[in-house]
Amino acid sequence: MTAILLRSVAAASIFFLLIHYEILQCSGVMDVPRKERIEKNNLPVSFQFRDQLIEHSSRLIIEGKLDEAESICNRILMYIHNHPACLFIHSHIHLARGDHAKARQAIRDSLDEDSSDPESKLHLIRLLLHQAVEYEIAGDVEAAYEGYRTLVLKDMLEDPVPSVVLTEAHYRMGQLLQRAGLLAESAASYEAAARADAS
Repeated sequence: MTAILLRSVAAASIFFLLIHYEILQCSGVMDVPRKERIEKNNLPVSFQFRDQLIEHSSRLIIEGKLDEAESICNRILMYIHNHPACLFIHSHIHLARGDHAKARQAIRDSLDEDSSDPESKLHLIRLLLHQAVEYEIAGDVEAAYEGYRTLVLKDMLEDPVPSVVLTEAHYRMGQLLQRAGLLAESAASYEAAARADAS
């Protein structure tokens, strides 16, 4: 009786293994080299759904659950160093915590990995403008001017800056120059602001 039972269990096991093998073949998994399959299978299950997790961490930021969002991205970064989307999310986390220096660094790292991402470029531009305005509010006129000038040069030499940001940068430069008594330069900045606003 025991021998019959063991043979039945063995037969059932072989049957399920064959079915599993057929499923793998149909799904194309068996076409992947064995070494790559082993490396993928060694990753945690959560990593294999990283795109969904990245989307989830973005929602967590909106909900104010920054630590949880950061934890998810950190787990992914353990397996893909400098994953652009995770660095982009890290930048938003740092910004929400008020650490603008880390926010800018994270977004620059993201762009180093994927310079084609328009959202990352736009986020960096907003961070640069925000930093310049903060310098101006704090009374650091020179740093504020350089911040606005960076955005203007970025538009001229690198990628186009959104017109609303470029307009504000030129206008604020004009105000700073006017306060410094540099009226001709101030007028040129105001004119540039008008052109950017009309574009």
